[in-house]
Amino acid sequence: CSSWKAVMTTEMSKNASDKFGCKKPQGFQALGAELRKSSISLSDSPGATGESEQKLRFAPPPPYEQAKSYADTVGKDLRASHFDVANGADKVASNWQSAQQAEMSRHAYEKFQCERPLGFNNLIKELR
Repeated sequence: CSSWKAVMTTEMSKNASDKFGCKKPQGFQALGAELRKSSISLSDSPGATGESEQKLRFAPPPPYEQAKSYADTVGKDLRASHFDVANGADKVASNWQSAQQAEMSRHAYEKFQCERPLGFNNLIKELR
């Protein structure tokens, strides 16, 4: 029974290349573009009918001349830094302090100075 084959399989796959060989119909390329054109003008612009407003506004830019390269003459100077962030002071970061550290340690002496409040000794004597 290994050579046995259903009749329906043979009949259904007879013209498979014609059925599933997806090709566009011939001779309709120009007809499709022609059918999509409209002769009704919906805008006030004097543009040609059938030409979309998007194509009229967003045309490719006109050709322009490339600017001369100044990489050899000005390039090194442009890559160099001319900012004086230190305003004339030493340009080392050993004495830098973050804003948070400066803010948190602003009243450090008052925060951490441990001293007995005034009148505390008198209160101890009265409570004994």
